[in-house]
Amino acid sequence: MGVKQTYSDAAVYIFIRGNVCIILPFFVDDMTFALPSLPAIKQAITNLGTHFKLRDLGPTTELLGIQIDRNQSKHSLTISKLQHCTEILARYGMGDTKPVSTPMTPGLCLLREQSPRNAEECAFMRSIDYGGAIGSLQYLSCTTHPDIAYTVGQLASFTSDPGIFHWHTIKQLFCYIKGTMDYAITYAPDPSMFQLFTTYSDANHDGCKNTGRSTSAYIVKIGSGMVSWHNPLLHCQQPKLSTWLIKV
Repeated sequence: MGVKQTYSDAAVYIFIRGNVCIILPFFVDDMTFALPSLPAIKQAITNLGTHFKLRDLGPTTELLGIQIDRNQSKHSLTISKLQHCTEILARYGMGDTKPVSTPMTPGLCLLREQSPRNAEECAFMRSIDYGGAIGSLQYLSCTTHPDIAYTVGQLASFTSDPGIFHWHTIKQLFCYIKGTMDYAITYAPDPSMFQLFTTYSDANHDGCKNTGRSTSAYIVKIGSGMVSWHNPLLHCQQPKLSTWLIKV
């Protein structure tokens, strides 16, 4: 059919014919179509159906646990993970916790010296699913919640030897998520901007007290929404244009 695999991401394909350009991201047996023309989508599905047995699931409302909401009159697309947040809090017994205003105490420094110091602390931490919590939080921070990326990155660096203090910091992060479960990223034209891309960056000197290294970060926006964000331990790059879901 003339679909070409991209060099930057092996799971993303591009189809170009005349004035029609279709972006095709894959995940296992799920395929999404991203393009502005509904008739072109229908035609592409028909053509693909001659090669594969597939099911047309219609406009994408959820993908990989991400809720997708479009407002075509405002030319906007919003992604969120309310259900995922609810499941994380319930899994770790934090569903009824009280919200806090920050993901981590301002100025807090997580250190290696805060890892377990005796057999009692080691036994307690072995009973905690620290790695599972970090994995769930990393997925959240890399998809819809860049506001927790720095905290998750710091906590992830202690996954091999977490201490009680690190676990208490995760619980504070859970409290923050409780109050921000409805946070979302909206992609829409931003009339206040004169450029398509807007990038912010920052850095400090000797920010990591464990290694003596500096800490840097950046955020890249297209229109009103963030498409890429980075801190020293997490690098998230999100194409967010899914419009149609196909089961192959």
